[in-house]
Amino acid sequence: LGHGEHDGFTAEFGQYLDEFHRDPAAAQQFLLAKYESQEVNAQNAVSLVGYRPVVLDGLPDGYSAESAHVMKMPCCTCVQCVCTRSDGSTIAIFEHDDDETEEWFSDRPAMSMNCHGKQCSLVDLNDRIAASWKRDNRHITVVGLRDVAELTDLVAWFDERKQIITQ
Repeated sequence: LGHGEHDGFTAEFGQYLDEFHRDPAAAQQFLLAKYESQEVNAQNAVSLVGYRPVVLDGLPDGYSAESAHVMKMPCCTCVQCVCTRSDGSTIAIFEHDDDETEEWFSDRPAMSMNCHGKQCSLVDLNDRIAASWKRDNRHITVVGLRDVAELTDLVAWFDERKQIITQ
């Protein structure tokens, strides 16, 4: 990313993070208005990004996929899945192939911790958290997590899905 593109993406994604805890649907509309995107299913996503996104291979019990988009962001082309928990609350899961994840969290203080054997970067979003971790040669970023226990469960789920799919 050039300096201007980096700053623009950081500010725009920062707005998304700020809005997400107040109104996930409005945050989603903001993001879709900012970046070129296409709603996809698993097969469409493969043809657009060149890999099968892990988020489209299923979700843990208690989560359902509401929508999936391939988004062309300044840092990368990523797959985003908006998911609803069984209680009606929302999380957003991004799978992206950029090497840098710091711009995703702007200048928010980040904390690093080990979750199910993966180094995760976490930021506080008022009453929720966002987190990112490396999975193979891509990153998974989740926005709207309740707590570290939910993060650890998702990291374990995606890690176990990888093992099932490769067997």
